[in-house]
Amino acid sequence: MKVLTIVYDLGPGGTQRAAQNFSIAYKEKGFDVKVLGSAGLGPRTENLTKFSIECLDAKIDTAVTLSKLKNWSPDIIHLHRAGNPDPYLIDLVKSIKTQNTIVLETNVFSYFDDTSDGDEIDVHLHLSEYCLWKWYSTATFFKKSPQAAIIPYFVDCAPFYKVDNAEIVSFKNKYQIPLDKFIVGRIGQPSLAKWDPNIFNIVEKSEKNTHFVFIGAPKEYKDLANHRNVSIKITFIDFIHGDDNLRAAYNSFDIFLLMAIFGESFGMVLAESLLCQVPVICLSTPRRDNSQTYVVPHEIAGYVCNNENALLSSINFLSNNPAKLAELGQKGRHHVLTNFSKDILIKDLLKVIQSHKQKELPKIELNTLTKKIRAKLKNSYGTFSIKDFIFFLMPLTYMKLLYFISNRLRKN
Repeated sequence: MKVLTIVYDLGPGGTQRAAQNFSIAYKEKGFDVKVLGSAGLGPRTENLTKFSIECLDAKIDTAVTLSKLKNWSPDIIHLHRAGNPDPYLIDLVKSIKTQNTIVLETNVFSYFDDTSDGDEIDVHLHLSEYCLWKWYSTATFFKKSPQAAIIPYFVDCAPFYKVDNAEIVSFKNKYQIPLDKFIVGRIGQPSLAKWDPNIFNIVEKSEKNTHFVFIGAPKEYKDLANHRNVSIKITFIDFIHGDDNLRAAYNSFDIFLLMAIFGESFGMVLAESLLCQVPVICLSTPRRDNSQTYVVPHEIAGYVCNNENALLSSINFLSNNPAKLAELGQKGRHHVLTNFSKDILIKDLLKVIQSHKQKELPKIELNTLTKKIRAKLKNSYGTFSIKDFIFFLMPLTYMKLLYFISNRLRKN
């Protein structure tokens, strides 16, 4: 079987890592795989070529490249995109696909494409139950019921594991991270949407034995730290390159703290942290993306919190309970290995493809999904904000209102 992965580029982000992992998993199943970067390539090209996967740049000799792929005649086109209308990406798909090509979409942010371009997708893949619910609740506004399934990001588990203390000490010394403090770490892209400035409230109120490490924070955060007079409690690291260095970084943390304005549609860094047996404390964001609550099951791989007080309490509790910290780390690693390993999920994906071919993909039951979402939100620590509580009571009504407002803004 011939599989073409289409992704924006092959840069360092989570979407790009996922596209890489999907492509390698296809290759390891014996398929002929190529990757097309719609806006260029990037450092992940080197990783893919090690697996004899050809990487093509759609911006270079575009007509020749598209003709080559059309003649190659892929059986599967696997598109990775945000989900919202993107005519350029869909035009690439139209230029390459044949009558027999199956088009899959990993919908990163679960936006529903209400244009005719959305009809070019045969099966929509979503990263969590929450993402599927968010997307399908919007689809029902248009009286549509496209084929969809839950296929989380494939995680390459091999590079991430617990290392010995000598490697941890070496990493801490390199970046002047205190050896005698409880380390709360955060790794993310330098985008304001990927972080939450309220994290400085946590830094400010944390116990004296706690130190924070921010890797990849937006440049504005150093100024914010100075303004809040908490710079002494934070080590800033601009960028970490390569899995070996990432593994050392995760291992230097005692816990991983996730606070993000828009939450996470998956959260590759969360899975990688758990593989290193570093538990995660995360803020639930039910009115945004909220897949972090699936990657980090509450009281199994860490704690899901509904407010800042719950976050702070969880940090303080784990800093004083090393046995519980170790237990969550071990369970968290097991959770990722059994639920997100690419070796397991590729089997699930191939079953979805086969079910689509046989027209046997199960119908999505929105009411059942909604009940599951509400049950998931209850399984957390701390009281909801007023807005989150309203969402909890009336999730479908909230989504309908949100779509109506965003659609009006888009048209204006």
